[in-house]
Amino acid sequence: MDLTPRNVLPLLDCVSDDLRNALRKGIARAEEIQSEREARTPWYWSHTARYEAKNYLLDKSQLEVDGYRVRPGVPNSGIHLIVGDLHVVRVVRSVAGTTPSPGGTRARRLAWMNLPAQGQLALAEDGSLPPLTLIADWQDSVEGEPIVQIGLPRGEWNYRRKPLLFWRKPMPEVGADLSSLEFAVTDAEDDLLELDVDETEFDAGGG
Repeated sequence: MDLTPRNVLPLLDCVSDDLRNALRKGIARAEEIQSEREARTPWYWSHTARYEAKNYLLDKSQLEVDGYRVRPGVPNSGIHLIVGDLHVVRVVRSVAGTTPSPGGTRARRLAWMNLPAQGQLALAEDGSLPPLTLIADWQDSVEGEPIVQIGLPRGEWNYRRKPLLFWRKPMPEVGADLSSLEFAVTDAEDDLLELDVDETEFDAGGG
C-alpha cells in the first residue's frame, strides 16, 4: 500500500483551507483573552484556541461542506475531522515543536498505531487506501499564522520521547505539487522515522 505523502496529503484538499482559517480564529481569540505571551496560562490559552477553532469548523460543517465532517461529542473540545467518511484527522497542538505522544487514553493509543477504532470500516471502497489516522499538529507563530504539520503515525511513544512516524510534512495548499514526495513507506521496523528532538526543547507545559 503506497502511503507516501504524495498519495495521502491530497485527501486534505477538502479541509485544509477551513482548518487554517479555524486555527487563525482560535489563535486570535486566545490572544485577545491573554494578550501578554509571557504571562499567559498555556493550558487555558490552548483550550480557548481549540474551542474557537472547533466552533468555526462546526459552523462550516452545517453549511454542508463537501469531503469532511466534524466528529461530534469529542471531550474537551477535541477536534476530529472525518475525511471522505473513512479517514480521521486528529487536530492537536504541537509539543516541543513536533507531534505529541498519545498519552494514556486507549482510543488515542490505537489511533497513533493506526489501528481501526470500533465501527470503522476495514477497507476503502475502491481499495486504494485503508482507513488512516492522520495527526495534524499545529503551533502558532508570532504573527498569529498557524503552522500545521501532517503526520502519519507508525506507533505510540511516551511523553518526552522521539515520535514514531512514517513521515511528517507541512500541510500543503490546495492543489500543491506533491510529486517530489515519493519516498517509500514499508512495514519494516528499521524504516521507522524517529525525529530527533533536543531535550532542552521540552517544557512542562501542556497544550
